[in-house]
Amino acid sequence: MKLLLPISATYTHAAEGGGFVKSSPAQPIPDLQFRFTPAHLDDHGHTLSSAAYTMLGHGYALHVCDLRPKSRGDITLASADPAAAPLINPNYLSHPGGLRRRAAPKSV
Repeated sequence: MKLLLPISATYTHAAEGGGFVKSSPAQPIPDLQFRFTPAHLDDHGHTLSSAAYTMLGHGYALHVCDLRPKSRGDITLASADPAAAPLINPNYLSHPGGLRRRAAPKSV
């Protein structure tokens, strides 16, 4: 396999480490995923100033992902125009168990 870019110390895919855990011993399989990123994230780089801070700042971040969320959002058409962006309502943490599951693991 030939690499298109040289490998160097500056090359990263951002999520440098992580793992899967159960939110409680009652879970048959892990239901949470942790991801470690050796970068300080400011609003995930959505603006030019936050992107610069993320790239040039110092820090780290640990993210938690619920692998089986019960909250449900919806996507609807904004208009009959096919070029119009859809209306997206993610409805994060609308199910009461979602926040409890994320807060459950006190130690890993």
